Amino acid sequence: MLKVCNISKIYPDLAVFTSLSFTVESGSFAAFLGPSGCGKSTMFRVIAGIEPFDGGSMEWKGLRVQNLKENAAMMLQKDLLLPWFDILDNVLIPIKTLNKDLNTGKSEAKRLLSRFGLSGFEHYFPNQISGGMRQRAALVRTLLFDREVFLLDEPLSALDALTRRMLQSEIMRIQLEFDKTVLMITHDVMEALMLADKVFLLSHLPMRIIKEINLRDLPKPRYHLDSKLAEMAEDIFSTLKGELVDV
Repeated sequence: MLKVCNISKIYPDLAVFTSLSFTVESGSFAAFLGPSGCGKSTMFRVIAGIEPFDGGSMEWKGLRVQNLKENAAMMLQKDLLLPWFDILDNVLIPIKTLNKDLNTGKSEAKRLLSRFGLSGFEHYFPNQISGGMRQRAALVRTLLFDREVFLLDEPLSALDALTRRMLQSEIMRIQLEFDKTVLMITHDVMEALMLADKVFLLSHLPMRIIKEINLRDLPKPRYHLDSKLAEMAEDIFSTLKGELVDV
């Protein structure tokens, strides 16, 4: 379990959050919904160890930690594929940076590329494939870090609706089949309801959790046309009225 206990992040001229607490069970999927600029990405950078927090504490699987640097891999809205590397070399970056066996890594990379519909595109460059294919490659790269926690910062927001729907299914499959703990920032209410076991609704700065919604009793896969999800989405919009400005 990830336990975030009263953490704060305060810059000289801005308090991003001052007493933020939440828990996410191991192997579950948590989604975070809140207005632009409320501090969601800063929270992820703190959890990942890119930035330190200024107060509070964090626990992972019962042990107190400063961050999840050794346990988490992060994926952003931009795929961040290196344009001078082909797709295979891009997804092999975790293997090389972690000094893992390259031959074994190549075999696993090719297996995952095939699984995500990228077989035959291993030696294409990022500018030669679609945005959806690049995001799939970024997902493979994230998987090859082989970390227990995925921090997904709006990874699908720039995609067209059809590609986004397909990658939502891929992310859900990754979480279930690879037993990952997934934390995902999104501005899409229905996306959160489709994928998450728990949804956290967030306020404007200084960021705080307005409401926690437990969805573990709703079986997956879920469907966009489900009337229960539609009702829940309306409740979320009502709760976040005045807070969430760009869902």
